[in-house]
Amino acid sequence: MRDPYTGRTIQWSRQRADEVQVDHVVPLSYEWRMGASRWPMAKRMRIANDPLNLIPVYGKANEAKGGSGPASWLPPVRRVRCAYVVRFAQVAVKYDLPVTRADKATMLAQCR
Repeated sequence: MRDPYTGRTIQWSRQRADEVQVDHVVPLSYEWRMGASRWPMAKRMRIANDPLNLIPVYGKANEAKGGSGPASWLPPVRRVRCAYVVRFAQVAVKYDLPVTRADKATMLAQCR
């Protein structure tokens, strides 16, 4: 598997299973801070399991991201940053989820 965030090729094995993690492009804790705590359970389940919001990545990159938005974390590989923030925006729009001003400014700067 090739991790889009780092460009690293990861050979999955049971012994090193934590090297591949499924990232929520819009982190669950970010969603919660931006209002998902008031959503019905069904909507929270949809965004948490939406393939648009899920991507397999290198575990350490995912852990470095944590619950950060784009203003605090972007993929280390610069050439994928525009695609990453576009996907972040697609998820936010699909679920009517606001983003912070700082995140919006950072997102806009990635695709110039």
